[in-house]
Amino acid sequence: MRKFYFLLLTVLSLAACSDDDEAGFVRTPELEAGIERLNADVLQFKKFDAAVSELQLSDAVVAEENIRLTFDDGSVVVVPQKAAAESFVTLATAESGERCWAVRTASGVVMLTDGEGRTCGVSKDKIPHFDIDKSGFWTVNFSVALSSEEQAVRILDAQGQPVEAKGNEMCAIIRTAMVGDGEVKVTFDDGSVVSLQLSKFVSLSEGGTSNCYVVSQPGDYRFTATVRGNGMETSGVTATIEEKESLTADWLWCDKEGLLSDVKYSKGYISFTAAEQKGNAVVALFDGDKVVWSWHIWFTDTPEEVTYPNGTVFLDRNLGAVGITANGTDAYGLYYQWGRKDPFYGGATTETSADAFKLARENTIVNPRYASLDWLMVKDHGATLDEAAAAPTSFFSYTGREGRDWQVQPSKNDLWGERKTMYDPCPKGYRIPDVEDWCDLEKGNRYVSGVSRWDADTDRMVCTFGGVETWYPAQGSRNAANGNLVGLGKTRTGNYWACGNQAGKAEFLYFKKPISSSSGEINRSLVAERALGYNVRCVKEK
Repeated sequence: MRKFYFLLLTVLSLAACSDDDEAGFVRTPELEAGIERLNADVLQFKKFDAAVSELQLSDAVVAEENIRLTFDDGSVVVVPQKAAAESFVTLATAESGERCWAVRTASGVVMLTDGEGRTCGVSKDKIPHFDIDKSGFWTVNFSVALSSEEQAVRILDAQGQPVEAKGNEMCAIIRTAMVGDGEVKVTFDDGSVVSLQLSKFVSLSEGGTSNCYVVSQPGDYRFTATVRGNGMETSGVTATIEEKESLTADWLWCDKEGLLSDVKYSKGYISFTAAEQKGNAVVALFDGDKVVWSWHIWFTDTPEEVTYPNGTVFLDRNLGAVGITANGTDAYGLYYQWGRKDPFYGGATTETSADAFKLARENTIVNPRYASLDWLMVKDHGATLDEAAAAPTSFFSYTGREGRDWQVQPSKNDLWGERKTMYDPCPKGYRIPDVEDWCDLEKGNRYVSGVSRWDADTDRMVCTFGGVETWYPAQGSRNAANGNLVGLGKTRTGNYWACGNQAGKAEFLYFKKPISSSSGEINRSLVAERALGYNVRCVKEK
């Protein structure tokens, strides 16, 4: 019996030491942290490689140990830079000229391969994941299941021997980076050099996209043009615009000659040059002659924010207003049909039904290349979402079950909401308000003493909160049936869309001169036909 136990112990002892002395290797917390850091740096370089091939570089900061690159979509990549001798993960060039993942070993640089002996290019989708096996040797895994030991392959040096881990290996593929003369010159660990041009454009879509961008200074600008609105899928319409070689960009209309120029589409972005003027313009993405999507460029001083007692933060001006002069038309904003992102130009006087959009035609410039997209009243026709997006200057009107609408029946109820949608016309960070956001302005359909009042001299509603005065012009509306401007004569009304809707109609804020009427002088409980053209006062997203 004793002999049997002795033999058993001997076998167990030999088995414990048979796998390359794996019992002598210990994975310490420090080693785990080193492996994690190495893989994090590999991922950062992968992001760097992907970004420089798809995005425009907007800023670069070179520190002693890393380079921080900011791209015009707002993404930031921080990549280590070290002397060549300090880099474990590096690059090597295959016979095809492709730059591939590699490691530096004591016997030389070797390209990494998968379990079938295939190299992997840096620009491929696969990313190497490094680990250390139970015997203390480096492994690499190019599979999707990065943590699967079955997919890991030991890294062999130039002599075919496994590479022993020291625990302090680094990924420092960038050797040096230098910024100057509008470019960043990057020297890779393999000695190759690339020059990255710094963008001259200010990115309007950094940190988020929208249907409206505010431009307050002259200069060169660009924004992401492969996303509809804020990118929030609405009514089943995908937010992504597929990039195609046939896509182009141009301005559609503007209210000032030379307001913007040099509108171009390239690699998913629309760029333009802004002049030193205030006004409004619409730029569009075209596929052939069809408008795929369009964006409102709002040239105005940076709007101020006003916080109401209920905590809601409003902008200090109407959407599209280029100023806040108390008795000036610069404070007049643009008009919108409920649920549409597209702005309609207005004017300072009432129009007849026969002269609908006369003032728009006289006071705006429509790009002569797209004469068919001039201001147009489309009667007795309900538009689909795609048709409306393709005709941003057409004012649709159709008699539906619940009155005048611009949509085909049954119409969509989620185009605007308390949560910002793809079709919301407000700038980045702002949305269409809810009627409750105006609760401080009225009580019992009347102005609130000391808070809200009618200013008869300037036809506006003035609000005062904590000594801060803000106001709303009584700018009338566009008639639902004919599209003409009304309410800009002796009888003045203010009409401002809210995001809510009821039984096929939409909520809004209504106010007028204080006179005896069943509707009162200011009202948040009315609903209106969605084909109407009302103003918009945006609130900050919560």
